[in-house]
Amino acid sequence: MVRSLIESLLGNVGTSILNFYEANSLWINGIILLYGIVILLSWSNYKSIRRSLILSVVEQLRQKSEAELREPVGRLLNGLVIPWDGTLQRTWFPLVAEQTAFLPRRLNLERLKKMISPEDLVKEAVRVLSRTKNVKTVK
Repeated sequence: MVRSLIESLLGNVGTSILNFYEANSLWINGIILLYGIVILLSWSNYKSIRRSLILSVVEQLRQKSEAELREPVGRLLNGLVIPWDGTLQRTWFPLVAEQTAFLPRRLNLERLKKMISPEDLVKEAVRVLSRTKNVKTVK
């Protein structure tokens, strides 16, 4: 009863698609599940790389005073060394994707530099440092 109602609502093309899905649902669902796992691993890889780079910049900026941290980002970047290669060597998953991306990309130095700008790293590091200094003064 319900099956005939669904088939009448779907029409000929919809019914043939439904029949194809029913015959191959294991493979289709397996591919979708595999894609979901790969994209989640790629997203988490991007987050961990970004976090690692931010922490290295934070460690370098920790020696500066609050007045120096208020300087423009370009000035702060002059004395910094961003460990792109070291971070790439520590990753175990070969794909990376931003949170809004649907397709993961192969991880290499050129792509990483395109995805994460040094200016954003410095801005985030300064924000982290200002938060930690505010927490210390409250205690």
